[in-house]
Amino acid sequence: MILQHYIKIAFRNLTKYKVQSAISIVGLAIGLICFTYGWNWYRYETNYDGFYPQSEQIYRIYGIDKQTGKKSEELPLILARKLKKDFPEVIETTQIYSKYGSTFKYGETRLEDPDEEFIDEQYFKFFPRPVICGKRDDILKTLDEIAVTRSFAVKYFKTPEEALGKTLENGYRKSITIVSVLEDSPNNSMMQADVYELDKFDRDRENRITDEKQWALLNTKIYLLLAPNINIKAFEKKINSYIVEHEYNKSILLKLVPLTDVRHTFGSELTFNLSYIRTFTITGLLLLLCVFFNFTNLLLNRIYLRNKEMKLRNAIGADKKNLVIQLLLELTLLVGISFLLASCLLELTAGGFSHLFDTTLQRKLLFSHLCIIAGISWLTLMIVSLPLFLHFVRASSLLISGGISPTRKSGYRKISMTLQLCICIFFLMSTFIMFRQISFMKHKNLGFQK
Repeated sequence: MILQHYIKIAFRNLTKYKVQSAISIVGLAIGLICFTYGWNWYRYETNYDGFYPQSEQIYRIYGIDKQTGKKSEELPLILARKLKKDFPEVIETTQIYSKYGSTFKYGETRLEDPDEEFIDEQYFKFFPRPVICGKRDDILKTLDEIAVTRSFAVKYFKTPEEALGKTLENGYRKSITIVSVLEDSPNNSMMQADVYELDKFDRDRENRITDEKQWALLNTKIYLLLAPNINIKAFEKKINSYIVEHEYNKSILLKLVPLTDVRHTFGSELTFNLSYIRTFTITGLLLLLCVFFNFTNLLLNRIYLRNKEMKLRNAIGADKKNLVIQLLLELTLLVGISFLLASCLLELTAGGFSHLFDTTLQRKLLFSHLCIIAGISWLTLMIVSLPLFLHFVRASSLLISGGISPTRKSGYRKISMTLQLCICIFFLMSTFIMFRQISFMKHKNLGFQK
């Protein structure tokens, strides 16, 4: 009954101060949504291929041309052999070889040119995939075997089970058999091929030419499985010293990048790079902080306006504990309504956000992130507001004639309003600078007609 009474009073005060309540609720909802989008987007982009069991130990090795500074995704195949042989830090390597386009046929039916990846026997140990049907261990062992994805199997054979065991033909082999049907890669993966086949061409060529010529061939993407707790910077220096010392390839500087960073290391074609995404996330956090200050200021303002009500309730027997519980319940109610509004807006705007920023949102994680952020926000507001509420309802303030003036500015309100103003000035200055940069780029005379 007491709780029901508290809730009734909370709703009455919500409707009594309509404008302030609406500003608090809508502002907090927008802050929650912006930071949720930023956090979800950042986590999505920085966890590409992070779901593989050993992803934290897998690194991609690439080269930087010492003359031009240009990145090279592909390196000599012999490098992988040398690293595995001479460096105890390297547990295993796997390679993705050069792509060769090829038309597949099933009988007389042409299956077009699927996205085919040429790999080695270690590939599926680095990047295991759920197997729908067919071989599950040591998937590819011979050159006449291929593994295909669910989408490929459904497109040409209706079901994965019907595709299994079918014998196809491509431009290189007259007879290749589908031995496994794999689940499609998640959207947040760089491994998006339709067909996987063991490489023959690059490895055969390696055996036919000298070591010196092999070091000049940049045709293989190399992934390393490193031992735990390796100092990556020290290991980079070690392998570069090794290359220079043996005079293998003096023109390339070798670098290592974690598996989850590969997308943005070589993603020059991406609409938004990681710097933009990180900036968006930080901006969302600053907006949420600004909303916090505004929320608590409006809440305190409403409480000061209710000074007479609080004194009356204190006079008829309500103690400090009751009054504080009432105020905390009202805060919780405001946050709860903001959360519900944010959930509705999230559902309505998620599609537009994905389209506008050319990304994929994980809907289940998006809502769970909203719940977590809303929960942390509620807890933060409770921790910040509790001492302020205790200060307000102290007996001496309520019993003294006149009580607390609604126009009184507490130290917290002064600090929060100053910080809020600083954040707003930061946003305005950033917008002004970006506008000037865009204007400069649009009107700069480049010396030719665009």
